[in-house]
Amino acid sequence: MRVRSIRIWGLVWAMIFVMGMGVGEVQSREIVTQLWTMNVNQQIPDGPSGGGSGTALLSTIPVSFPTIVEGVEVYLDISMTDWTSDLIVRLTSPGGTTLGLAWIGEGGIPATNIVGWFPADFTPKDDMDAYIGEYTQGNWTLDCRDYSNGAVGTLNSWSLRLTYDNTVAVESAALDQIKALYR
Repeated sequence: MRVRSIRIWGLVWAMIFVMGMGVGEVQSREIVTQLWTMNVNQQIPDGPSGGGSGTALLSTIPVSFPTIVEGVEVYLDISMTDWTSDLIVRLTSPGGTTLGLAWIGEGGIPATNIVGWFPADFTPKDDMDAYIGEYTQGNWTLDCRDYSNGAVGTLNSWSLRLTYDNTVAVESAALDQIKALYR
């Protein structure tokens, strides 16, 4: 009888110790960055004479896994011999948040060709941190428009780089081992 009561008290103390340390479920935090690239090679429709928005060139990158956004970066490769300042380029998340990247001459984009990362190489019009906390799953859509007539650009390709927390809840083996000792 005494041996059994010692084992029971040992189990009780072991469980108190494990619960007090917060063990039982361990959070393994893993920050992951994944890249998708879309080769488009299409002209951005020229804006109308007299100004205003040209027809949108839309390109979509589908993301198939559900997780939470921790960061978004966009790489643009747009060939244009002049007047990149006439372009508006926006990105819409699966959740419907639309933010401006290139915006009629803002953000320090060069006069010819836009090749580089937003926000690393160029300053986007809107704060891309607005995507943080949204779900990654669904279509990410790039919208390119020319707001003037006379200079035509080509969207060669674009890339979407998402950073997300790949945290996985893992059942603690320690608690299972303690339980096994007292069976």
